Amino acid sequence: MLFTVVRLIPGDPMTILLGSVNIVNPELVARTRAEYNLDAPLPLQYFSWLGHVLQGDFGRSLWTGEQVSSIVGRRLGPSLLLGLSASVLGLVVGIAWGIAAGYLSGAGRAVLRNMPMLMLVIPTFSIGLLLVFVFAVTLGILPASGFASPLEGAEPSVPSAIAHLILPSLALCLVPASLVARLTYATVDEIEQEEFIRTARALGVPRLRIAIQHSLPNVLLPIITTGGLLISALITNAVPAPAEQLEQVPVEVPAEPVRLDRAPRLARIAQHWPSLVALGVIALFVLAWLARDSLTEFSPSAVRPLRALLPVGAAGSPLGTDGLGRDLFARLLAGVPFSLLFGAVPAAAGMVIGAAIGLVAGYAGGRVERVIVSVMDVLLTFPFILLAILVSAVLGASLQNAMIAVTLSILPKNARLIRSQTLSLKNREFIVASRLAGAGAVPIILRHLLPNVLPTALIVASTDVGLMITLTAGLSFIGLGVQPPDVDWGVLVAEGARYITSAPNLAFIPSIVIATVSIAFVVIADTERRILRSGQ
Repeated sequence: MLFTVVRLIPGDPMTILLGSVNIVNPELVARTRAEYNLDAPLPLQYFSWLGHVLQGDFGRSLWTGEQVSSIVGRRLGPSLLLGLSASVLGLVVGIAWGIAAGYLSGAGRAVLRNMPMLMLVIPTFSIGLLLVFVFAVTLGILPASGFASPLEGAEPSVPSAIAHLILPSLALCLVPASLVARLTYATVDEIEQEEFIRTARALGVPRLRIAIQHSLPNVLLPIITTGGLLISALITNAVPAPAEQLEQVPVEVPAEPVRLDRAPRLARIAQHWPSLVALGVIALFVLAWLARDSLTEFSPSAVRPLRALLPVGAAGSPLGTDGLGRDLFARLLAGVPFSLLFGAVPAAAGMVIGAAIGLVAGYAGGRVERVIVSVMDVLLTFPFILLAILVSAVLGASLQNAMIAVTLSILPKNARLIRSQTLSLKNREFIVASRLAGAGAVPIILRHLLPNVLPTALIVASTDVGLMITLTAGLSFIGLGVQPPDVDWGVLVAEGARYITSAPNLAFIPSIVIATVSIAFVVIADTERRILRSGQ
């Protein structure tokens, strides 16, 4: 697959190897093609490439001419150390977090149980910038860059390497810590219902003793087994991939066909005040964008050098200006449609396509199901960032192509979820009765299966919108999303990161906006899940 994808990248590698001047020399081009085996038929190129790969020879970089294995080797040590340290920290923090959420009661329990979902939609790059600003820029107690691995024989001592690992490990550990916390308190809830725990409580054994001697050993076993997965995920940058981290929505599969309530969904959501606040936040941003011409006198792209780096609260620019004098408030408003579109379109497309795939796979079974599951498993092996880079390399960096990459990344999760629900439904009495009545596969899927999986699909899609806003902001942050002159909130964070020492508001205000809107969608999705569970 890697060989095929690389060959799909547009352009001639000779342009990189020889430059635009020498490319016109046909003899030099022919000699270089022969040297790199690019003149051979494609099947021979593949087997030659595979033979070299099996020997550890990945060829030379087209940009630098250096052996790719050397380039990878230099970065392997730091990646291993960072992945290991972030995983260990994530396990320790997540286990402590989950145990507290499992055994505490009252408001503390509710806060600790809701925080993991919120942490999943706060951009990791924004957390990293915040840590750098506090501990490296303001306090000056930790380094922000310059890491060299002792595993490579580098000069820095082990204490120096550890100091360089602290900030990136803290930034990276929050997502796995959230996942471990969710798994831990869910396991605590399950263990607490076991017969031996109830017996110990009935005999009057102190709660603390029950927790330490009986509950925790059983709780920790499945948690520790996830350590290896966390390490590999962090090393390959797979942890930020969307929605695999999310708890599968636990919904009772109905024994009878679902009859959708005629009461509008939004009206039922509005009865819960957190979701009402969340809807208000989203509506506020949309209304502000619609009234942008009345709210600010500046164009988002207007360069005014004399107004460069104005602070928050400056006359006419309440949020300040960037290094080119562009108004941050105007640019935030300009990013509203792109960021919301970035979230809504991939979430909707991923759910529609994923639901279709899952329904077909679950109902058809047999060879069709095996093929679909295999394809979804292949997509799951691709780290999100790598998938985005491949799509951008083949199709180019743009808003549309970034949305394609994000949609592909959530397809497997959605397809697997809907497939599992379809498998639970396909042999229920009302489905069997429809088959006996002579109904075909398509009518059964559309009339009976789809309405029963639709509530779960809507909940997951609502959650995905918040996650997609965060993830696509990350793509824009590294230059694979919205391209100039357009702007979204991820672009603003990337631009503001250059001024982290002199104007931190340029990075942190867009980060707060991203987190606020993403959390709003998550709150709405959580309310939908509660409504569905309670049967309202």
